[in-house]
Amino acid sequence: MEKNINLKDSSSNDEENLTLSQIFSILIRRSKLFGIVTLFFFSGSVFFTIYQRTTNPIFRGTFIIMTSDPIGNEPASAPTAKDLALQSFTASSKVDFPTLRIFLKSSLALKPLANKMNLSMEYLERVIKIKDEKLARSPGNIINVSINVKDYKLGKKLISNLSDTYMQLANDWRRKRLNDGLDFLNSQVPEINQRRSKIKSKLSDFRKKYTFIDPRIEGLGIKENIKKHNDSIKEINRNIINLEELKKDVESRRLTSLGFEERFGDKGTGLGVEIENANSPIIKEALKLEEKLEMKKGLYKDKSLVVQNIQNHLDSIRPTVIKAQLEAIDAASEFYKDQLSSYKLAINNYKNEFVLQPDIIKGFEDIQQRIELNDESLGSIIRAREMFRLEIAQKTAPWTLISPPKMYSDPTGPNVLKYLAWGSFISIFLGALIAYIRDRLDNVYHDPATIIDNIGSISLGLIPYISFFEGIREQKKFILKNLDKQIEDDNLNKDKESLTANKDEKINSYQRFFYQEAFRNILTSIRFLESDKEINVVTITSSVPAEGKTLVNILLAKTYSELDKKVLLIDGDMRKPQLHYRLGMNNILGLSNILTDSSLDVSKVIKKVEGYENWDVITSGFVPPDPARLLSSDRMNEFISTLKNLQRYDIVIFDCPPVIGLADASLIAEKTDGMILLVSLDKVPVGLPLEAKKIMKNSGAEFLGVIINSMKEVNNNLLTNKSYGYGDLYAQYAEEENLSEELTSKQILINKIKEYFDKFLKWLDN
Repeated sequence: MEKNINLKDSSSNDEENLTLSQIFSILIRRSKLFGIVTLFFFSGSVFFTIYQRTTNPIFRGTFIIMTSDPIGNEPASAPTAKDLALQSFTASSKVDFPTLRIFLKSSLALKPLANKMNLSMEYLERVIKIKDEKLARSPGNIINVSINVKDYKLGKKLISNLSDTYMQLANDWRRKRLNDGLDFLNSQVPEINQRRSKIKSKLSDFRKKYTFIDPRIEGLGIKENIKKHNDSIKEINRNIINLEELKKDVESRRLTSLGFEERFGDKGTGLGVEIENANSPIIKEALKLEEKLEMKKGLYKDKSLVVQNIQNHLDSIRPTVIKAQLEAIDAASEFYKDQLSSYKLAINNYKNEFVLQPDIIKGFEDIQQRIELNDESLGSIIRAREMFRLEIAQKTAPWTLISPPKMYSDPTGPNVLKYLAWGSFISIFLGALIAYIRDRLDNVYHDPATIIDNIGSISLGLIPYISFFEGIREQKKFILKNLDKQIEDDNLNKDKESLTANKDEKINSYQRFFYQEAFRNILTSIRFLESDKEINVVTITSSVPAEGKTLVNILLAKTYSELDKKVLLIDGDMRKPQLHYRLGMNNILGLSNILTDSSLDVSKVIKKVEGYENWDVITSGFVPPDPARLLSSDRMNEFISTLKNLQRYDIVIFDCPPVIGLADASLIAEKTDGMILLVSLDKVPVGLPLEAKKIMKNSGAEFLGVIINSMKEVNNNLLTNKSYGYGDLYAQYAEEENLSEELTSKQILINKIKEYFDKFLKWLDN
């Protein structure tokens, strides 16, 4: 029964779960390949660097330019119109370095130099490097210009011409900016003058419309007039009140003509307005009489005839006088009232006129401000124009060459450290990559821990590498006879051991000790397996051919017998039997005979191993046409039951075909007490042991564990500087063609090449 194996998932899982420790493990495992590839590529980088440094040296030239004022060009006081104009068109205080670098490497800047030196623009752009000095106050204030060329003489000429080109370029562009600014200022003067004329005309029309020179002065006059009129109204109101009081005094006759004159005034209003009847004859006559009376009283007594006559005459005209005085008072009151009305009307008119003044003043001030701004702009432009003319006339360079052009005579490139650093990095990367690829292509297990983690089972033991077992299958060795002979030779050497014993003899002794101890540990592990039933009959197989299962079964049975345990080893491989070859027995009767002939007694097919009293063997017998049918028959169940009932053996071991691709091992294992899987390091593809375990589990067999078999030699042993493993290194599990003993010279050469190549790969992988 054929099985299809898909290892894609397992491989992808390994790659996805690749950790740093696994990478280091791969590099250590492939250290020879990694070291050789890394050394090869690094040596190539060293030779390439030396070659480039010798045949293609690079010379460097450099100069440094300062593009701004180092002291500082910002004025301490507020900027004037001249400062603003100059900053606008020279713009030297701040430099946009990325833009400047692109400009200095552009064809606009380098075309004259390219034509002068007959060089291409592409060449100049490639060799010129422009960097910003990071310690400068602002980016671009100091720039470092350098060239890297292969021709020293050309570079010396180029670096000198390049510095001259850049300094001249700065002068030309400065002069161009100043000329452009001057042209701009000149173009602005006519426009400003024209605008000024329009504003002046507008101001003239505005004054004509509102009939004033300055509305602000007119507004102040109106405000002053209103104040004066309000003061006059207050004075008139006081005069009206005084007239009313005067009228009361006149009516009550408490006031003499002389008193009336003092209070009323000779002009009546006190404002320069004469009141009618205020100075009538009767009032004047009464006034004279009172004055005469006062004078006479000073001369005569009050009862004198003179005084009495004057008094009588005065009394006779008094009613007429009072009437005249009242009429004068009324006339004055009317006059004041008329004045009060006219003042109030004038104030109202002033107020109405004053309401319009803010809009008029605003319009006037707007026009006036525009005139002032226009005049200021014109003055600034005229001053700036004069300054621009002065700047153009001067020869001051905008840039300063603070480090003159210099060409270094010693080569500066290729950079040895840089080349070697990159060479080291690339060499290590390629070495690791090739080692990783080799490890991935060599898709096998390399350490026991990986096997245990991948399969998820316990390890019953690790078999070391034994050089004695190499080539057993290819050479058809009788391994038991040779092994016994080797042990006898070792014992003999022990008897004759002296100080002259060679190293190989000691190593063979170590190897025998190591493999014996390894198999004893395996037997101990099997004995102490935790199982629900007693383990008497076991199946030992591998996932693929060429893992050494037959040899392991022989050595395991041999170790059992040496420990005074009865053991029966059965060759369950009826497709390609090997057991009788390894033990030097005939294969006339065996397992296939028992399964096909029910009358054949089991004891008839059991053979004794010569020299081992506790070790019996049943070979495979004749090769049947369908081994799977025999192994799945009831006769096979009866045979295993018979073996268990005999109770003659401490353990029965079935040597089975590989699990992958054949059903024979599954059919045998499901009838035994358990199955042990042999997994070879550096041999079996990753994923196949796990697949073999799944097949056994699905068949119902008890999976007991794995035995790990070393297939390669690793230099890490403390005793002999080696760690050992072995292998039953035979080819694919299929019928082999009988090769002719006589090979052509071409075939011999091809075989030799393959042999040396395989040895080289083995040396790299170890």
